[in-house]
Amino acid sequence: MRPSIEQFLLSCLSRGTYVCLAAALVFAPLAFGGVEPWACAIIAVLAYSALAFALARAAVSGEFRRLLSPMLVPAAVAVALVGVQCLPWPAGLLGAFSSKTLELHQAAGGAADGGATACAPSLYPHATWSAFLLLTAYVALFVATCDYVRSRQELARIAAVILCAGFAVALLGIAQRLSGTHKLYWWREPTHGGLLFGPFVSRNQYASYAGVCLFTGLGLLVARGAGAARSLRHWREGMERSVTGPAHKNFTIAFAVGLIGASVFVSLSRGGILSMLLAFAAVFAAMGLASVGRRRGRYVAAVVIAILGWVTYLGWEPVVRRFSSLGDSLLHLRAGWRWQMLGDAWRMGWQFPLLGTGAGTFRSVYPSFCTLPTRALTDSPHNEYFHVFAEMGLPGVLTLGAAVVLFYATVIRGLRRRRNPYVRGFLAGGLGAPVVVTLHSAVDFPMRSPAVAATMAVCAGLLCRASMIESNKNRQPPSEADAAWALPAGLGEPGAEESANPGAADPPASTTEAPLLPNSLERWLVVVVLVGLAWMLSCDAALNLLRGQLEGQLIRRAGRQGATSGESALAFVAASELSLSQHSPGDAELRAALSDFALAAAPAAGPLRSLELAEKSLELCREAGRLEPMNADYPFRTAVRYASLGRPDLGWVYAEKACRLLPNDPWIRAGLAGAFGAYGVGELAEGYLRDAERLADERGIEAVRPLIADVRGQLKGRAGPP
Repeated sequence: MRPSIEQFLLSCLSRGTYVCLAAALVFAPLAFGGVEPWACAIIAVLAYSALAFALARAAVSGEFRRLLSPMLVPAAVAVALVGVQCLPWPAGLLGAFSSKTLELHQAAGGAADGGATACAPSLYPHATWSAFLLLTAYVALFVATCDYVRSRQELARIAAVILCAGFAVALLGIAQRLSGTHKLYWWREPTHGGLLFGPFVSRNQYASYAGVCLFTGLGLLVARGAGAARSLRHWREGMERSVTGPAHKNFTIAFAVGLIGASVFVSLSRGGILSMLLAFAAVFAAMGLASVGRRRGRYVAAVVIAILGWVTYLGWEPVVRRFSSLGDSLLHLRAGWRWQMLGDAWRMGWQFPLLGTGAGTFRSVYPSFCTLPTRALTDSPHNEYFHVFAEMGLPGVLTLGAAVVLFYATVIRGLRRRRNPYVRGFLAGGLGAPVVVTLHSAVDFPMRSPAVAATMAVCAGLLCRASMIESNKNRQPPSEADAAWALPAGLGEPGAEESANPGAADPPASTTEAPLLPNSLERWLVVVVLVGLAWMLSCDAALNLLRGQLEGQLIRRAGRQGATSGESALAFVAASELSLSQHSPGDAELRAALSDFALAAAPAAGPLRSLELAEKSLELCREAGRLEPMNADYPFRTAVRYASLGRPDLGWVYAEKACRLLPNDPWIRAGLAGAFGAYGVGELAEGYLRDAERLADERGIEAVRPLIADVRGQLKGRAGPP
């Protein structure tokens, strides 16, 4: 037997992994789906902490193989691809792989014509770096889950956390919907209009999250089903064990799973509802493939009936109204905006086929390819696969396809080869979780929500870990891992699995003790120190997202309050620039906010300080445009500010740059016409207004007509009577 201090150390490390995983699973959905920068930072810190505990546990026990999984190969490739997009390349090398990217950086001043200056393949490296941090956090959650789950009890513990978190969020969403509120937690205005559900800003992302929680709980229920069915075989035994045995736990799980499924209907997400129904069909097929048995199939059927009962109680009318328009949408599919966005994303991907535009840059780059008759910004083409192709090019979408195929192959192989009924039951029921996300991703972008991605990463770790458990077949005696999975620990029914799987419950007595440390205490200490340093550096990088958001709030608050003097405004700008250079050197949005502050403070700063602040505002706006070269808003602002300073020649240069970035947008031309007209440059204003009218006529955009008419009236009013 190992020394007690060593067992205590391993137990503490295991509990640390569990606490971090549970905290991430609970925090991510409740923090508005994890979409805020502060929420992303906290999720990343929890994920890195879970991985650090797992690595330390592996270093102490010497069992690094538990950290390994076939899914780590595509995960490592994806991390490498995103990391490569963040790193600066020599201009000549970048031009050989993506000449379009190099041209855009050169036009924005990010690379010299001679090719001596290095620039990143990403068209907005700050957004790509943020996406890199989140991607590594998801991989860390997956690896930590694979290391933590070493027995049936630990698998059930993590699955129970996912189920409980999903149940709480579903209950909150149903309560909000019944109360008629249109605010998150009844107090915060959402950013996506009336599409919220529960703490999620998007009901479609909630539907995918609920699907992952639902089928994780269903896998737990199917895995436990054999013991409960056996305990209720006889009427008297069933009555006695309904309170003390596992039957009441199964009922509780079924109740929670049913409510989560009903909440998907209440959310009115058509893609989420259809994906959930198809995932149930996949679960039934998986149960037939694994020969799980009729008893457990009845549990799945009971859950479906419970979901339908809940929806009947809550009301079918909103669901029927929501689906009544589906036929017209399918009939006029090619005329719909989503089909048009897919075409735009396809063209965007083929413009940058080898390196992509950079992970997280879709919002910045897509307006240049947009053909929709609206100026509203969009975060995704409503298709995860086209989204990846647009941002990552062919290497990214091929890596995604390989990861999906490898994951399903791993789970299906586990279904066919694993003999343990508990493992087979969990795999069969839990298979619906990735099916929901895979199908829903074809019509929406659920994985762009950190809550969905983090929960799916942990669920994938559970499924992969269960799939990799060695079978007892042709092995005498069974391994320690097999014995642990055959034990009736945790939520299982004592005595049920032993009769169903004789000989696999008790591990053989070991005559030798495995050494705790790999080779020596010194090597263990070195590993722990390296893990600690990596953890501190990664957490520091993740917290920069939080620091940047706090800095932005401080800048905007200072802009609302106003500066007392030019000296104080200049000092605030200098201090903010220094802070941004330390923790957010590539954040264009923060520099634009600081530019707006300097411009707002200029009129009350006196003649000399006012000029300095105006020049500083221009410098910051140009810097923002260099950092995010595909965002037409920054050259537009620069053009307007040059016009306000009496330099229409320089303003025209940046105005033309904004128009080149948005070749099909009449709104920006109407805005330029209004800005140049306001500062007395009537000739330029008339030219841009004619361009806006021409584009509106060519594309049939009626929404821009009121703006054009308003600008035309302003120009006539300034011109005066003939």
